[in-house]
Amino acid sequence: MQQPKPCIVCGNPLPTGGRIDRKYCREACRVMAYRDRHRLDKPELSVASDATTEASQSEPTTKRPERATRLSNELESAIARIVDLESQGRALRQRANSLELQLEATQRRLSTVEMVIRQMRTKAQQPGGTQTATTGPSTPPSQKTLPWMIPSSHDLLGYVPKWPLLDQKELAKIEHEVEQALRMLPIALVHKGLPDLAVQLRQCEQRPDRLLQRVNRAIIWRIACIEKTDRTTEEQTLEMRGRILADIECPHPSEAIMDLAVWTEFLIQYREGLKMIALFLINQIPSPRWTIDLPA
Repeated sequence: MQQPKPCIVCGNPLPTGGRIDRKYCREACRVMAYRDRHRLDKPELSVASDATTEASQSEPTTKRPERATRLSNELESAIARIVDLESQGRALRQRANSLELQLEATQRRLSTVEMVIRQMRTKAQQPGGTQTATTGPSTPPSQKTLPWMIPSSHDLLGYVPKWPLLDQKELAKIEHEVEQALRMLPIALVHKGLPDLAVQLRQCEQRPDRLLQRVNRAIIWRIACIEKTDRTTEEQTLEMRGRILADIECPHPSEAIMDLAVWTEFLIQYREGLKMIALFLINQIPSPRWTIDLPA
């Protein structure tokens, strides 16, 4: 008797009465054989699929750094442009403020000249060319009230600065001591919670034109002409600071400020820092020492 054929999957005998070409003893073996055949085919398909995926993704991946670099450059260019426009805007605002101050100074000078002309006409129309008490000297009222000005018969307007009459050795010593003390002022401002003013003063010190030193000298000269007792109270100090900062906007010819536009722009840009410097100097500079006795 012929032996039944075994199942090609599990090896069990195939059931009798079936098809001659039957290979599996049961449905489960047939399904298992089907899965084995497809499992053997998957690696090739997977490899082909992976190769296709890599090929499709390789091109955009290589282009990403170039696009990122281009976008980064465009962003940096836009930021630089914005910073440049902001800088130009600040410069224009400072220039406008400078022109306004120069206009105000010119108007004050024009008013002074007009007043002098009127006084000279009044004096010429009086009998004998004498000047009455109501006319007053030919000088602008602002200079009359400045404590660092003194009458002079050699000046057209009748008033000149007092600082040339100070003891110059003592004045040079004061300027040197003040320069040393001002170097510590930014540190003190930081401790007082005013870092912005400290930064502003450091920026002043680092300017190559050394305008801060000239401004300090202009402030020192005016303060040094005033008695210490006349600048002790807070009210006196604040009033004097305002008058000093307003006066140095139109410096006296003896101070030899050639470029008035740059001078004015400096005063505008660092106004808050200069206010702090003026307050500091008003409290530090001693009473004046004169080389001659000043007229009462």
